[in-house]
Amino acid sequence: MSLYKQQGFHETSMEQIADQSDISKATLYKYFEVKEAIIAAYWQERIKKSKDELQQLITKNPDTRSRLEAAFRGIMQYIMQSRELYEIYISYRMAHITKPEINEKLRSGSAESAAAIIQAGQESGEIRTDIPLKVMVGNLELLSLMQSMMWLRYPEQFNLDESSKMFAELFLNGAANHAKQ
Repeated sequence: MSLYKQQGFHETSMEQIADQSDISKATLYKYFEVKEAIIAAYWQERIKKSKDELQQLITKNPDTRSRLEAAFRGIMQYIMQSRELYEIYISYRMAHITKPEINEKLRSGSAESAAAIIQAGQESGEIRTDIPLKVMVGNLELLSLMQSMMWLRYPEQFNLDESSKMFAELFLNGAANHAKQ
């Protein structure tokens, strides 16, 4: 990661990474077939390290809406601080989305965090229980991905607070016009 920060991702070679890490190039390729795989592993490690923060977030915030907003805000703040790395990670992940054996290895680990928030909401009666947890988690992850893509595409139009509220609202209440019902 220090080489990426010093030189930039595209200017860094696998050979330089092996030299910096004091391992052979063959050993490096045994674990990471391309530079993007290193970014994916780094991203996964960052998500794992944030699990304690998530547990605090669940207990600190009083309801599902505030938990969702806080989780999304936290994820987006990290993404916004690491734009180049996120772009590389998400591009690499999407390139392998139709290959389940590879895609599963590339998952960030955010599904566990999403599941914890949804389960807490189900236990409090705020979130329905008739839809399988896996389906709800998948939809929450896709919504989060789409919001991050909107930021990548239109960063000047992105307002983190508004987007966090919209993210929670879309997940919890959908796009229906409840005033007309």
